[in-house]
Amino acid sequence: MPRWGRASLIPNEENAMLYTISKRHGVPAKRGGKIKFTDIEGKTFFGTIIGTVGSSLKVKFKGLVGTRPIHPEWNVEYLG
Repeated sequence: MPRWGRASLIPNEENAMLYTISKRHGVPAKRGGKIKFTDIEGKTFFGTIIGTVGSSLKVKFKGLVGTRPIHPEWNVEYLG
């Protein structure tokens, strides 16, 4: 059973930024959410949202090393 306390009600800075991105852009961005991204050459990449970089999503793409900053609305399809 989880322990609920006052600290659990206060989001950390990164969760707050994901919430802001979701509301500002009208997208279901959340940590652990799956996305499909299509680059300018038409290549499709699947990834997982792991956080934020400023007002962009920090995404770990399958098969690529490291993370990439992605605009929350530009060629992104939210998979769940």
